Amino acid sequence: MKLMNFARRLCRMDALVVGAAASLVAVAMVACDGSRAVSPSGTKTDSTPSSYRIRLSPASIELIAPPGTPTSITVTASVLKGNDTTAVPDAQVTWAIDAPSVATVTTAGTVTAVAPGTTTLHARYSGVEVSAAVTVAAAPIVPGVAFVPTGSMTRARVGHTATLLANGKVLIAGGGAATAELYDPATGTFALTGSMSVSRSLHSATLLPDGRVLVAGGYSGDPFSGSGAAKLETAEVYDPATGSFTRTADMLEAQSGQTGTLLANGKILLTGGFGSCCDSLPKPELYDPATGTFAATGAYVPYSGLPDYAQTVGLANSTATLLRDGRVLVAAEPAAQLYDPATGTFTLTGQMRSGGSVIPPYITGRTATLLENGRVFFAGGENEDIGRFESTELFDATSGTFAFGPGMAVVRDGHTATLLSDGKVLVVGGESTIGCDSPSTCEIVSTASAELYDPGSGTLASAGSMSERRELHRATLLNDGRVLVTGGLTFIGGPIHFGGGVSVTPLATAELYAPR
Repeated sequence: MKLMNFARRLCRMDALVVGAAASLVAVAMVACDGSRAVSPSGTKTDSTPSSYRIRLSPASIELIAPPGTPTSITVTASVLKGNDTTAVPDAQVTWAIDAPSVATVTTAGTVTAVAPGTTTLHARYSGVEVSAAVTVAAAPIVPGVAFVPTGSMTRARVGHTATLLANGKVLIAGGGAATAELYDPATGTFALTGSMSVSRSLHSATLLPDGRVLVAGGYSGDPFSGSGAAKLETAEVYDPATGSFTRTADMLEAQSGQTGTLLANGKILLTGGFGSCCDSLPKPELYDPATGTFAATGAYVPYSGLPDYAQTVGLANSTATLLRDGRVLVAAEPAAQLYDPATGTFTLTGQMRSGGSVIPPYITGRTATLLENGRVFFAGGENEDIGRFESTELFDATSGTFAFGPGMAVVRDGHTATLLSDGKVLVVGGESTIGCDSPSTCEIVSTASAELYDPGSGTLASAGSMSERRELHRATLLNDGRVLVTGGLTFIGGPIHFGGGVSVTPLATAELYAPR
């Protein structure tokens, strides 16, 4: 009778955790009456009666995301039958993991960290299942290492937008798709949120005073794939509280590549877009969040003495920077313009310096960053007749003039420039050239390099390199001072004048810059 009672107690066991000197061993078994056995993490197994048990070692897994260590571990699964203490020979369990974006598992049970977060590992054999918790911590900041990988986006994105929300997360929208996702700095992971009404790329996204985000214009489809994309006049608003997009009024004109600048009065100024053709420049517009409508504002100032196309093309794909006095600097060639919200008008200001003695009719792919001292730092850019620029320049709002800054280490366009918490500017990636001492070896390539501009010393210095070459990516300053770099593409071109091969790779990866 005592033996029978002992057997019944044994059969009623759902799970057993046996302590070892340095680790725990998890054991799962199926009860003799056919009820579901439960693993230490609460996962239920198949209801088929069985006398098999699975032991996992270790019972819980702690890893560190790349480039930290350890990034992987092989979990041992022992299959035992009945009360045997010796594993069943050649018994092979089936492995699975809940969140491959956090960690992956091979058929041999090797778990490899992907990005910070938590997930659950499962081992199954003959209807029995046992699970183990997997925790992936963020890699610690290593002195001298500026860029570290983080979780990847749900898809490759080029020409997307990345907007820091009031809750500290980053809204990633479009880039060849209608989908959007949120990056959580606390976990280092991306997760899908509501989708837009249409696929967009090279659109604008502007944080509104109430915490919502206005998304406007852009190309439908994916212009980088060569599939007939059309410019859009539609706009929509993302609400973080509901995780959804809602259509708002259309813009007055379809456009792409425009900027959306939040003014002190709460309205959004849209400037610098491309219209239906390369020499068609949409007129400036204002979006009013209170009414959800777009309206025309003052016109750009034409450049007298120039052909009609040259009076407008210099404003296309131009940067727009909100100055400390509330005006907006639109950096156009051959002369920049200032918008005054009080009067709703544009006026000409000083001539920009890039290009030297040859004044280009336009420069695309240039960045503009408002410094803490009130000046605006410009870097790089490209004109198809002149080439790419390594030059930088500074705009003084008091005098309305531009002056050359230090030269960058390489030419860049399609890069990013981000004001850091310490007042320096991080310039990252972009399209560059290598081997241009001879036309036969000159190649156009994306660069992984980064540079830091220090306004205090007026100098540029290396800031390390990303793990991948990128251009048309996005860089977003997080609340903790790090910079999130997302997506873009890697372009590798052959010799410029000799028709070399071209490789274009859209990117889903992301990485973090941590100030040293």
